[in-house]
Amino acid sequence: GVHARSLGHRARHRHPARARDRPAGSLQAMPEGPSIVILREAAEDFVGKKVQRASGNTKVVDPQRMAGRTIRDLRSWGKHFLIVFDDFTMRVHFMLFGSYAIDARKENRVPRLSLGFARGRELNFYACSLKLIEGDLDAAYDWSADVMSPTWNPRAARRKLAAQPDTLAADALLDQTKSLERAVAAL
Repeated sequence: GVHARSLGHRARHRHPARARDRPAGSLQAMPEGPSIVILREAAEDFVGKKVQRASGNTKVVDPQRMAGRTIRDLRSWGKHFLIVFDDFTMRVHFMLFGSYAIDARKENRVPRLSLGFARGRELNFYACSLKLIEGDLDAAYDWSADVMSPTWNPRAARRKLAAQPDTLAADALLDQTKSLERAVAAL
């Protein structure tokens, strides 16, 4: 079925039911971790599928690198949606106003990244930041730092914040720089 959603809503459960079975929530100013988990669950049918077409208005990455490749996994970490291929991962960060459409296109909008599959299926991402991550994804991410991950470690999160004694928890939540990225995801 068609699934299009702005990521600016909050999930009602930590481990939600399949996203297509739930009504859309209220719009918020910024996408949250649960929204990314909902996207991951809604897009899980694309795992194992070959990208037949890749395009978009991105100037940061070459979408053609994904054409002809098979999606091996879909993961999430904080506000990052991760499309895993054999030797690289496409990171999609939805920033403040990012959105996606599964098997649909948003009217009068050009996707930042559009991935096409067999039988007309597609994943479209709008108003987002894209980045290629080369090599081992486990080396790039501390999965225990993401509160939405089954491996989340609250003690480790407290240690990371304690290592920054001059940073208020509220500031850590709002600061999305590389230096605090893992502490932010832990909250």
